[in-house]
Amino acid sequence: MSEENAQIARLMGEYFNSGDREAFQELFAPDAEIIPLRAALEGTVYRGPSSAADFWADADESWETMGFDPDEIRDLGDRVLLTGRLRAKGRQTGVEVDSQMGLIASFADGKVTRFQTYATVAEALEAAGLRE
Repeated sequence: MSEENAQIARLMGEYFNSGDREAFQELFAPDAEIIPLRAALEGTVYRGPSSAADFWADADESWETMGFDPDEIRDLGDRVLLTGRLRAKGRQTGVEVDSQMGLIASFADGKVTRFQTYATVAEALEAAGLRE
């Protein structure tokens, strides 16, 4: 099952980068939770059947462009750790972001149940119970 989870994580990245919001949403369980980087600043958490759609709506409002270039996808059983580079350009400010980061996706029954991003790879590794 965990190799299936790693494949779903790969698809999540592909759909994220291509902007295929519908396919991205299909990967998530109806009770999924998305905790983006902005959760640390604003407490923003997206929950439920529209979690991915709500995430995209806010991202579209904030970012002109946004993409994630994965460096590593690590199978952790019912979770997958992804590390890579986030590249984005602010819609209002034009400020460009180019930062290494990590995220952990949790799975049940072939669907993403929780998706949390971390500002640094070290934070993601720590959250996964791994050492850098």
